[in-house]
Amino acid sequence: MDNDGYLYARAPIFTGNVFLRYYGSLTNADPIGQHFIPLTEFSSWQQVYNNMRSTDHALKAMLFVDERDIELYVAPGLRVLAQRNVSPELTQRRLTTLLDSEAIDSSKKVQYLDLRFGTKAYARYIDAEQ
Repeated sequence: MDNDGYLYARAPIFTGNVFLRYYGSLTNADPIGQHFIPLTEFSSWQQVYNNMRSTDHALKAMLFVDERDIELYVAPGLRVLAQRNVSPELTQRRLTTLLDSEAIDSSKKVQYLDLRFGTKAYARYIDAEQ
């Protein structure tokens, strides 16, 4: 994929986790020759990735679930639910602020964070008894 989100070839299998991984549905069965998502949206999410890549909260993958939702996968394995129609920069600020705060109970394992409810954020913890 190039810097505009245009898919021009499959990544070699040996590349492992060198690249940020993008997941989502495409309009054609063969992804080659398509833009992954609209260019302006792709550029905004790519900027979020670049902003976070040298932090403790680097993005490892993005799943564009549908027209409304996106899932961000943050190192080391945290899943974050967010809205695609909210500015990616705002989502980044909210996520970074939340992760840097003491609002998350660090004594519990987090299943996911949900940022889809306006100014509120929810943490779903994994029940130790499961």
